Amino acid sequence: MCGVLQAAFGLPLTYQPKQLTAVQQHIASCVRTLALRHFPTGGPVSISTPSNELQDTNATLSEDNQPMVNFVLGALNDMTRWPILVFTSDILADETSEEVIIPHSYIIFLWPQQDERIYDTIKTQMQDQQQNPSWNPRAKFLVVVIGHDSEPHMSVARHICEILWEVSKICNVVVLIPSSHEPSTMSFTPRMQMEGIKTFDLYTFFPYTAENCGKVTDVIVIDEWLLQKNGRFDRDADLFPPKIPDDFMGCPVRVSTIGFEPFVVLTQNHAQEDGSILYNVGGLLVDIFVESMVRMNTSVVFLSPEIDVSMTSFLKALTDQMEGLSDITVGFVPALPVTLLPGFVHTISYAGVIFTMFVPCPSRIHSMSKLFSIFTLPVWLTLALTVLFTSATFWCLESKSHRSESREPSTLTSIFVSVYNAWAILMAVSVPKMPNTWTHRILFLFYVCFSFAMVTVFQTFFVSYLVEPGYGKAIKTMQEALESDLLEGSHPSLRKLMDAFYFEHYHLSFPDSRRVKCFDLVECTKRMITQRDIFIANTDQYVKYIASVIGVVDYTKVICHVDDSSIYIHGVGLLHKGSPFLDGINKFMRRYVEGGIMAKNWAYTLFMGHLQSMGFNEFVEDSKGDFFVFSIHHLSAAFLILILGHIFSCIVFICEVIYKRASK
Repeated sequence: MCGVLQAAFGLPLTYQPKQLTAVQQHIASCVRTLALRHFPTGGPVSISTPSNELQDTNATLSEDNQPMVNFVLGALNDMTRWPILVFTSDILADETSEEVIIPHSYIIFLWPQQDERIYDTIKTQMQDQQQNPSWNPRAKFLVVVIGHDSEPHMSVARHICEILWEVSKICNVVVLIPSSHEPSTMSFTPRMQMEGIKTFDLYTFFPYTAENCGKVTDVIVIDEWLLQKNGRFDRDADLFPPKIPDDFMGCPVRVSTIGFEPFVVLTQNHAQEDGSILYNVGGLLVDIFVESMVRMNTSVVFLSPEIDVSMTSFLKALTDQMEGLSDITVGFVPALPVTLLPGFVHTISYAGVIFTMFVPCPSRIHSMSKLFSIFTLPVWLTLALTVLFTSATFWCLESKSHRSESREPSTLTSIFVSVYNAWAILMAVSVPKMPNTWTHRILFLFYVCFSFAMVTVFQTFFVSYLVEPGYGKAIKTMQEALESDLLEGSHPSLRKLMDAFYFEHYHLSFPDSRRVKCFDLVECTKRMITQRDIFIANTDQYVKYIASVIGVVDYTKVICHVDDSSIYIHGVGLLHKGSPFLDGINKFMRRYVEGGIMAKNWAYTLFMGHLQSMGFNEFVEDSKGDFFVFSIHHLSAAFLILILGHIFSCIVFICEVIYKRASK
């Protein structure tokens, strides 16, 4: 560490107190004592100084404050209680480092530069600090002011606190200023004066009081450092008391919202007397924040909601927050790198959505179509060949027996009769007369057993398919979607979201002829459910909500998704780094989530969607229930076969009549 300090400042490893003035030694002692008492052990401490290049070149040795800073660094390092981080405008943060060390405490030294006031100097330091990925405005800050202008000390401290509060809502700050006034709680003696300095005043402020809502209107002297011997604190007060109250006493909180129904819902808006518009916003992703802010006793002021998920709307909400027009952005704010910009911090994840590719579920197969799939094509061919070969065998046996002594009845000696008998046995119908020879009877018995087995299997599946024919083949992969006849519903913002996630299945190329622009997600989702001709990328919750609105009861038979395309997205709220509302919001949201309030609100939203759809359903669900009743519809296949048989019989009869007359 000493090598780092030497390389950073180009000074000897050992800094002798004799190089410092008496006031500088007391400043170093005060800083060391304050750090020992109030900085958390083990937490990194960042030391920040003005740029060396801007230091006044005409300053005398007694006015050169760099040796004092070096002495403080050496003293803190020798205590081995904290990792020491040196930060100046000349030493940039190492952006290539994979490990980011978050400081728990900051010590900021201020002294006049060439043509800059200390206010400009601290603004420059804060801007440089904000560029550092390890910037932590919620840490403890000690600002040491040396050689300021003739402005009153309290005014200097208030102005510095204003700058820190405006930059990053920093409130855990103590401003140390050498003062020439006498101590307020004890009698002053000339021995307690050094170079005109009689005490060091330590100032702080409270941003939220009964008369103040998030502004620095006044500062107080929280303690004093007395220049007695090695110095000591006058009151040994807690220099970093809690500054953020549990009760904000009705202070306003400006909220930006982005999203669409049911996540963000504009309930009403009306103009006020001053011409401004007052918005009332609710929704699944807003109500939990509103409830949290109400518990903290704040007044929620909604800005104009962005009822959309376009990139323009999202950038507008972020711009409003970056410019200080809003304090928090809620709604459809995913925890993505594009939203977690420097200078912002997000709440805990209070909601999660499953982003995936949705496809129409397979339709119910028509009963007649299913009947032909009872047996496979080879089985049907084998069955037909068996009937033909059996008929031929019967005819051969009958012809042979006709020439023998034990002749078969004449009714069995025709080829047509043999075919008829084989078909009758297959259909489980009796034959006119049993065969007499034992070879014929053995073949007859085997064929009866074969026919009985085939008919039993056929009848079992026949009845089942008449009652419940089942559904078609479901689309399981994006490749199957590409090979199907479905169109791709494409939304510009959702496509960019998939690009942000490097959606691995979306690289498949769909021709433009199969691509439909889905600027209206509601209509595209309804089209997928009702017309079943497109597939879209969307969230599971939103698709179910639209389905409930149009009257879908059983989602599993209507909404399907590609198995290997799901992405879980965390929903968060976005605040400024150092926001005083972060801890309170996280506390209440954690309670709501763990208590099941979010799940309850979601179930209530779906219930209200079903309730609103009653009486004017846009979707007629293809569902027969759990019980089936045989009707004419189920027997249509049998009647169809019967009609075809009669038609075939009539044709054969007509052909026989024509042949008979022609033969005469």
